[in-house]
Amino acid sequence: MVRFNLKVHPKQRTMYIPTTLLNVIGMNPIAIPNSSITVLYNSEIDTIMVVKELEHVLRGLRLELKAKTAPRSSPTMEKS
Repeated sequence: MVRFNLKVHPKQRTMYIPTTLLNVIGMNPIAIPNSSITVLYNSEIDTIMVVKELEHVLRGLRLELKAKTAPRSSPTMEKS
């Protein structure tokens, strides 16, 4: 999964959006904020497709979380 670390200019409140991301969200994106996240998507995309894509992102995040929280097994040492 690709991540973009974006920064907002504190005084101008503007943000540079990389071309790769801009190609996805388009020039008139829709933003749906929640208390801790915002979903940003292309206004030309059908809502059903947005939901499908969000499910894909959630699967990736869940796999990432599972990998981070899984107990790590220590390598076993064989006795000679």
